[in-house]
Amino acid sequence: MARQAGWFRGRLRHALSTTLISELLQPEENAEAAPRVLVAYERDYRGEIASVAAGTAPGHRLFGLTELMRQGWSVTTVRAAGEPGQRRWHYSQDRVVWRLALVAAAWASSTRGQVVFATTEASALPLLLARRLRLIDQPVVFVAIALTSTNQTTGLRYWLWRLAIVESQVILTYDRAQARAARKRFPRAEVRVIPFGVDVDWLGEGGPQPRHGSSVLSVGTNEGRDFGTLVAALPDDLFLTIVTDELNALKLRSVSERVRVRTAVPIEELRDLYHRASMLVLPLREAHQSSGQTVLLENMACGTPIIVSDVSSVRDYVIHGQSALVVPPGDAEALRWAITRLLSDPEIRQALGQNAKYAVRESWSSMRYGTSLAAILNEVKDETQLPRTDGH
Repeated sequence: MARQAGWFRGRLRHALSTTLISELLQPEENAEAAPRVLVAYERDYRGEIASVAAGTAPGHRLFGLTELMRQGWSVTTVRAAGEPGQRRWHYSQDRVVWRLALVAAAWASSTRGQVVFATTEASALPLLLARRLRLIDQPVVFVAIALTSTNQTTGLRYWLWRLAIVESQVILTYDRAQARAARKRFPRAEVRVIPFGVDVDWLGEGGPQPRHGSSVLSVGTNEGRDFGTLVAALPDDLFLTIVTDELNALKLRSVSERVRVRTAVPIEELRDLYHRASMLVLPLREAHQSSGQTVLLENMACGTPIIVSDVSSVRDYVIHGQSALVVPPGDAEALRWAITRLLSDPEIRQALGQNAKYAVRESWSSMRYGTSLAAILNEVKDETQLPRTDGH
C-alpha cells in the first residue's frame, strides 16, 4: 500500500506540474545547484512576462522576477489553462479556484530548498493556510500591500489571517508606515521594509522629449487617489489628463472640459506621456495600503517634475523641494499654489526632475530591489534547510 500510495503521489505531482507549473529560466551554469523560487502572482502573469521579455514593458512589473533570474535563481510561476489572452474561461479568472491552483502548484513543485515568494496578500493567504494544514512545506515570503486594510481585518479574512500569519517566514512592505502597521497587528511576525524599485533603463528610453508647458498629468488606479481635490485645484488656463481605471473614470466623466480621462493606456504610451508632461500631480489620501509608489518612481525615473500629497506611503521616497513638491493631502489651495509655482519657474521644474532621476538610479532601481529580495530569499532558504518540526 505504501508503495502504491507513493506511486500515486508521484504521478499526481507530475500531472499537476505539467498542467500548472510554468518553467521560466534556469541559469546556464550550475542549474542543478541554483536556488529555486516559486513566484506566486494573484493571477496568470504569462502575458506580462512575455511583454517584459519582448522589451515592451518594464521589468518592475514582474516584482523582482527578472532580477532574480539575472542573479542565478531558477524561477517558476503558475499558469492558467489555455494561452495568454485566449478568449475562454480559465481558472485564473476565478479567484477561489486560482488560489487553490497556487496551492496545488506549490505542492507539485515542492523541492528541498525551494522558497515561495508571493507578490501580494491575495496570493500569500492560501499558501500560508496550506502550510498550516501541512499540505506544503516550502517557506513563504510575501509582500504586504494592504494587510491592514478593512477588507483584510474584518469578517472571515480576519480569522484566516490569524491562523495563517504564523506560517510566514518574512513579511515585506514597501514603506516604513506599512511595516509599523503590520507589526502592530501581528507583533510576533517578522516584518521588513524593502523599498520598491523601477526599471530605470526601460523608462529612460524615448526621452528626454520636449515637455508641453501646460500639460498636467495624473495617473493612478486605486482607492488611494484623490482626483477630486486635483480637479478643484486646477488653474483655469490648464488642461489635465488623468489616466486611471474604469471605476475612477466613471466618477470623473464630464467634470470639466479641461479634464481628459483615459483608461487602459498601454505602458509604452504611458511612458511617452510621462516624458511629455510638464508635471505629474499625484493627489493621494491616507489609506491603509501602499499607494502611489509605482507611478511616483516611474515619473522620477523619467525626470518628470512631480507634485505629490504628503501621505505615509510615499514619504520614504521623496524630499520636499529636492525631488518633488510635497503638499498636504486634500488641500486644494496648497495644490493649486504648487502647480502655479512649477508652471512659472522652469528652473525649479528642471532641478526637481534631475534630482528625482538621480535619486531613483541611486536608491530605487529594480536591480537594487531585486538584489535586496534575493538576499532575503537566500537567508530564508538557508534558515529552513533543516526538516520542519511541529514547534515552527
